[in-house]
Amino acid sequence: MLLNKTTHKAQSALAGFCRTGDAPDISGVRLDNIPHYRRLVRNIFNDALSTAYPITRELLTNEEWRSLVDGFMREFSPSNPQVWQMPRELLEYVTETEHPLILAYPFLPELLKFEWLEVELHMMKDIKTSFSLNGNIE
Repeated sequence: MLLNKTTHKAQSALAGFCRTGDAPDISGVRLDNIPHYRRLVRNIFNDALSTAYPITRELLTNEEWRSLVDGFMREFSPSNPQVWQMPRELLEYVTETEHPLILAYPFLPELLKFEWLEVELHMMKDIKTSFSLNGNIE
């Protein structure tokens, strides 16, 4: 279903506000109500990223983590509509923008990749494989 141009423009403006915090120009919207949408979207980003990258979250200070999440939301528009896949793009964001955290944590890209691979393995379709109960484990 295609949206009319006015609806699409309003939705894009609201999405932009949720990601950046820049006041949108949407006719008829009460600006005192929309910060709740930004808070909810930020909570979704934060929760998805914290779940996908628990070691990274533990490593970074609260301020570093907040800065990383805020920068990711503001500067890198996720391309996949599935929320569980959105964290995959954090690795791209960190490496493509040469994020300042890499100076403090040079291993950060590898850590993010390691943690994301764990998510992909967990989410992949189960496949049957052959095995043998005989043999030497060594």
